[in-house]
Amino acid sequence: NLGIVDVAERVAEAVRLVRLSPDTRGLNFKISMPDNAFVSGDSNLLMQVFVNLINNACDASPDEGTISIEGIISGDELIVETIDQGPGIDPAARDQMFEPFFTTKPVGKGTGLGLSLAYSIVKNHRGRLRIGNRSKGTSMSVSLPLQTPDT
Repeated sequence: NLGIVDVAERVAEAVRLVRLSPDTRGLNFKISMPDNAFVSGDSNLLMQVFVNLINNACDASPDEGTISIEGIISGDELIVETIDQGPGIDPAARDQMFEPFFTTKPVGKGTGLGLSLAYSIVKNHRGRLRIGNRSKGTSMSVSLPLQTPDT
């Protein structure tokens, strides 16, 4: 199911899906994406990545906190950062974040597969998924090669 993917559209749809959950506890979503954010790939798989990252940000955020999804174009890649206002990630856990079945969530709240799958999907799209450094909260950064849509 490969094609040209409008990442801004996928991010907006991912936020819409996440908002349907009763677990969003009055959270606010701030989206800032460039208009020409096109990549080559599988639209549904990329949306799974964004739903996962946004859900994780929701889980980490305090009630009525703000989750920011910011996209920028840097050279020949699109970087989409999902930023929460949670307590951040324990440095000891950072090295294991993308391993299957590793989770920092309470028992019964997560399988530990979400970030591992997201990492694989992004890697298969010739991109990178990284944990960003922030003074407060956590940022997850997805970098994907830009694709110019055929006109």
